[in-house]
Amino acid sequence: MFRARKVLTLTVWIVAGLMAGRASALKAADPERGPKASQYPDIVEEGSSASSIRKAAIAGLPMKQLTEPQAKRVNQILNNISYFRRLPTLCFDVEPEVYRFFTAYPDVAVSVWRAMGISKVQMWQTGKNEYEADAGDGSTGVLEVLYRSEQMNLVVCDGIYKSPILKRSIQAKSLVLLQSQFVQEKDGRIRVTHRADLFVSFPSQTMDAVARILSPLTTSLTDSTFTEISQFLKMMSFAMVRRPDWVESNIEKMDGVPELRREQILKLTAQVYSTAQLREIAKMNKLAQAQEEKNNPGSSTGQPAALPNARGERPATAARQTGQRN
Repeated sequence: MFRARKVLTLTVWIVAGLMAGRASALKAADPERGPKASQYPDIVEEGSSASSIRKAAIAGLPMKQLTEPQAKRVNQILNNISYFRRLPTLCFDVEPEVYRFFTAYPDVAVSVWRAMGISKVQMWQTGKNEYEADAGDGSTGVLEVLYRSEQMNLVVCDGIYKSPILKRSIQAKSLVLLQSQFVQEKDGRIRVTHRADLFVSFPSQTMDAVARILSPLTTSLTDSTFTEISQFLKMMSFAMVRRPDWVESNIEKMDGVPELRREQILKLTAQVYSTAQLREIAKMNKLAQAQEEKNNPGSSTGQPAALPNARGERPATAARQTGQRN
């Protein structure tokens, strides 16, 4: 049973793209420890495995946007679901460019984790939307992004778990739908709310039965994994805004990704830092202007306050009185 639980968990991690490390490791790697950097994402809605949620999740899949072969792969999983989980809906501060970069290039995210020393997972981009992953303990996976838009990512994974203590390798097929939405708060902060629907299918009837038995134990693992991935995205965004030097030092230690990706993440870091600085300056100027208007009400229009005329009346008052006399 322990092996089955590990297989299921590793399958989840392979699909997620970040398969190793725990929240404690992320906290230890924080570029600037403190409540803003290490605080967990807000939980908007708890995860669920309810049948009604599963039906809604299936109905929400972008099947019309898939090709016939892609739809066939998806239906193979949906027709034999061994495990389903709608992971927690989470909300946290993140720069949209940072979020989209790491969801577009999961191999870079995995490489950063290795550079931080909290993961040994390997991932390579083998095609425009295809990746291969190796957890280093006999677990491997082939991922394909079937559909991607501004608010949605649909990923399918074929995973294999091998071990010297097992006579046969164990196969699993997984499907993940990630949905995200960005909002800008009144104070200028940009936050994302995202959730993921996870479907796992084991071709083996034995594994399928065991997976169902272990489902209550697996839910906490899948939920915490998704939370940790969200924490990673939040942390990298925070680092690019506050500590670009920390990001650059980890980029230098990255491996297993094309040189182009290094250049892209360095450029992204510089862009995010610059944008954040300009936003902070604009915020300070706005506060200063508001304080100035509070101290000098007549300056709110950008024009100097009108001076009294020779009779001690302000122009608007004098004009009204003149009109009344006429």
